[in-house]
Amino acid sequence: MMAGMSDEPQTGPLEPRPEQEPRREQQPAPRHDVRDIAAPATRLVPALVATLTTALLTALAFAPWLRPEAVLVLFVPVLWVTRGLGPRRRLWLGWICGLGLELAKTYWVGPAGAAVAHLPGWLGYVLTAVHAAFYGLELGLFAVVAGSRTLQRSPLWPLAAAAIWVAIEYFSPRIFPWFAGNALHSWLFAVQSASLLGVSWLSLLVVWWNATLLTIALALFGRRAPWLMLAPAAAPDRTESGRRLPALGVPLAIVLGVVIIANSVFGLVRLNAETDAERAALRLVGPEASLKPVAPAIRFAVVQPNIIEDWWKAVSRKRRTAIFEQLVAFARAAVQRGASIVIFPEGVFPFHYQSDGAPCVDMEEDYCTYSKRFSARLRATVRALGTVTLVLGSLRRDKTGHYNSAIVLSGPGGREQLYDKRVLLEFGETIPGRRTLEGIFGPLPLGRDLVEGTRSPRLRIGGREASLSICYEAILPRVMRTSSTELTRLLINLTSDEWFGDTPEPRFHLLLQQMRSVELGVPLLRSANTGISAVVDRFGRLVASSRLNSASTILVDIDLDRAARRPLYASLGELIAWLSLVASIAIGVGLYLDRRRTSSSSPA
Repeated sequence: MMAGMSDEPQTGPLEPRPEQEPRREQQPAPRHDVRDIAAPATRLVPALVATLTTALLTALAFAPWLRPEAVLVLFVPVLWVTRGLGPRRRLWLGWICGLGLELAKTYWVGPAGAAVAHLPGWLGYVLTAVHAAFYGLELGLFAVVAGSRTLQRSPLWPLAAAAIWVAIEYFSPRIFPWFAGNALHSWLFAVQSASLLGVSWLSLLVVWWNATLLTIALALFGRRAPWLMLAPAAAPDRTESGRRLPALGVPLAIVLGVVIIANSVFGLVRLNAETDAERAALRLVGPEASLKPVAPAIRFAVVQPNIIEDWWKAVSRKRRTAIFEQLVAFARAAVQRGASIVIFPEGVFPFHYQSDGAPCVDMEEDYCTYSKRFSARLRATVRALGTVTLVLGSLRRDKTGHYNSAIVLSGPGGREQLYDKRVLLEFGETIPGRRTLEGIFGPLPLGRDLVEGTRSPRLRIGGREASLSICYEAILPRVMRTSSTELTRLLINLTSDEWFGDTPEPRFHLLLQQMRSVELGVPLLRSANTGISAVVDRFGRLVASSRLNSASTILVDIDLDRAARRPLYASLGELIAWLSLVASIAIGVGLYLDRRRTSSSSPA
């Protein structure tokens, strides 16, 4: 061989050998949400569709339409549109869907809050936007964690997504907690399990169902409908194309089916186990009924006086006196029909209630005189009515502060019991950032913040223990659970929703309160100034309700010992919410560690 010649035969022009080509090191396929299935621009239309669909489903599921079927697909749009995106885009699109959800559900919050706090009207719309923008982040946070592609590859993803939502829903610092499970309230057989595990259990089932439904839809139709995948037809990842999903999703879907069937069977059994005697323990009183209930039942009168006044503004004493006489007339009419307990709504007493001998605090002398005079007249009226208990709401002041209170007066001895509202409504009874707002707008008409009460809500009414709540306290599961004991036989709620006008709020407010009867196993009597007043039995069944913006009285006979059965939830409390929180923290930590491990193992 000649020097410089290769040992291998030359067959043509010299070409670089394949092994001599510069080799590109192939990066491992990212395991996390660092690439999109579709380009960002292609998500614009799906994002708008998801947002509008979420808003429509929210309006259908809750007030004013109250269609529980809608909540069964409520979370599908946000889970669908955020698939395969990075965390930031998931947060952004999830927040947009949350914005639609909040505006559809509580668009009335801002204007009503401004009206209650006497703020400028335009500020109400600003509050609505701020409220929706802030709480819309809940759905954004849900999309960030539940939408992780690493998590979605797990067969447990639908259940994990449900736990994540329950933790966000329960522990979010909401003014009006709404709980997705409340949307099922009209399906009585479905909500009875709240007596075991609370409304958070129902929310868990709702989101678990939504996530499973999306998983099955992608598995069955993903390859044939690229638009459903938000990706080209030839998806690079088998998990995204749908071929592996059935094998992973079927076992958990079967588990979900078994759980739903068991949940429904439990509800049907619980409803059918009600005996005739228990059913007769709570009966409405018609015009033809006798003037006395059949012992041991007690006749309650739930009064809706439909009195619209703003006690924070100047109201003439003549008008206040006329309102007092109107209340007395309602009470006397109820007693004439056999009622021994008469319930009036929140804040209906036209003066500040003054206990016998209590000094006036921060009142003008003239107003103090009238408050004392009419408080004494109220006690005298109750004594004159005989063995009657009167429950009504009133503002009240003493040396410790200014309260939104419930007054319970029992004749003929004139025994007095007081309960002061413990959970105050922001922008209504207390104003966050008052100093800042007063620096901008000057002194606010709401003279000063009310004070949170410390008195026990458990009072003796009709010889039994009743748990009192004022306004939206009754939508808070933990507050109501800790306000009751094994001796509690009745829930009484005093509220006033006239601030919200002709909006879905009164129906929404009642819907959120009905679940407390299921959870605690006791009837609920709700007196609302302009509506909706209602009687709810221990199964969450709406036995009677009033019309909005009308004066009426609902009479009902209740055997308090037969009408109440303390369920397991009253002892277990928010077990599902706490377990969901622990699971969510574990999932979040696991995803964070997995991301760090993958980043550190990737070539530089």
